[in-house]
Amino acid sequence: MLELNKNLLKAALVDNSRTNTMKALRVPGVYVESEDESGQTVMMRAAAMGWDEIITVLLQKHAKIDSRSKDGWTPLMLAIYNGREAAAKTLIDAGANLSDDDVKKLMEFSETMGDTPGADYSGSLLYDVMKILKKKK
Repeated sequence: MLELNKNLLKAALVDNSRTNTMKALRVPGVYVESEDESGQTVMMRAAAMGWDEIITVLLQKHAKIDSRSKDGWTPLMLAIYNGREAAAKTLIDAGANLSDDDVKKLMEFSETMGDTPGADYSGSLLYDVMKILKKKK
């Protein structure tokens, strides 16, 4: 049964479906820390995609908010990088934080984005998040 519960969310991660992810989360005992091959959790995918209602359900099920993918990204970093302001706020309100290395990585990625759509927004969202986090300290 545990293997089935792990695979339910893993399948939703693979097909990148908001609907299937929500269905999988409704299954009693579902394993909310399922990862894809890159180590990205459901929380990370929800943050990157801006799936706020899924983030809320995951928080209710005590999913980790500061886990890291194999390449070092956290849910909050992914929300910021993808310009998902509401997702970033939900994660911050739940206690997510950024380390100095996280900020540096986000700044480097923002710089390499150049003139691509979202580059300015991602950078300004990072600045806004840093102000919010500083006030919380």
